[in-house]
Amino acid sequence: MTDIFTEPTGFWSVRFESLLAICIGGIATVFGAYWGARKAGERSVEAVRVQIDHSDNERRENTKVREDKYQIFLSSHLNIIYNNVNSIVYFSEMILKPSNNYNVDPVQEIEKSILRIKEVIQRLLDIDPSYISKENYVLIGNVNSKIFRIENSVRGYLASVDDEANSHLKQAISYEENLKKYTTEHASN
Repeated sequence: MTDIFTEPTGFWSVRFESLLAICIGGIATVFGAYWGARKAGERSVEAVRVQIDHSDNERRENTKVREDKYQIFLSSHLNIIYNNVNSIVYFSEMILKPSNNYNVDPVQEIEKSILRIKEVIQRLLDIDPSYISKENYVLIGNVNSKIFRIENSVRGYLASVDDEANSHLKQAISYEENLKKYTTEHASN
């Protein structure tokens, strides 16, 4: 091994090769530290990206599962609405063809069915909004709007006489049939 110093008398007595070796070693150390830190930083950033992607995928999966569960809940409640609309149609037709062989008040039964439908819609809307997709909110809003039309036609029937009353009831039946079709289409989705 060679001495770094040719003569131990001062700074200028250091051999050039030794000084060059020290400088190159120092520069290599600095660049090595830079390169190592850069690679470690890149790996850290990549690890964070993977973790964020995983969290996003997990969140999307949870949202999908919640919406799927709500879709099942919604379908069963649309069937309840459908059955109550059938009841409204039946009792509306009973009013138009007065051959009531049953011991029921058709108007009262229609009002009960409308009330039950409103309760079901309220139950659908009481669910945490994070479970309900935009499409299902629109669907519930449309069903609610159709029920409102039916209810107004029944109120028009109750407030009118004879031909005008029958016209309101026929309009209610038309709305009811429309709602039956609508709930059937969306209950199967």
